[in-house]
Amino acid sequence: MTFSQIFLIYFATLAVFSGVDLLWVWAISKRLYRTYAEGLLKAKFNAIPAVVFYLLYTVGLMVFVIVPAFHNTSLGQAMGLGVLFGLFTFGTYALVNFSVIRDWSLLVVLVDLIEGMLITGIACTVAYYLSQIVT
Repeated sequence: MTFSQIFLIYFATLAVFSGVDLLWVWAISKRLYRTYAEGLLKAKFNAIPAVVFYLLYTVGLMVFVIVPAFHNTSLGQAMGLGVLFGLFTFGTYALVNFSVIRDWSLLVVLVDLIEGMLITGIACTVAYYLSQIVT
């Protein structure tokens, strides 16, 4: 895989992951957090940490999932490791919150886990298909 191909796949993955995640946040998580964690929400959304998250998370997807799956020519690896990466990363966030934040809801934990697994799996699957097309 050339640098330009990696660059293209990175930005396509970034677009897919962030697009689907933002859709999920606005459609599902926003209501859930208003119901179960309203006192913790900021009055105004701060985009800079979100942008940094999406940029860094996509690097993680490339390093730990997409490039290895490309080298092994394995869609199953891309999908499976994508789902696991989502479980581990979103699970870390959700379970730490559940352990240290008073009144953090188990429902929020479960929705966050499903979100991370689903969206990361989708992004990695799309990125894998793209990697097969551009190479």
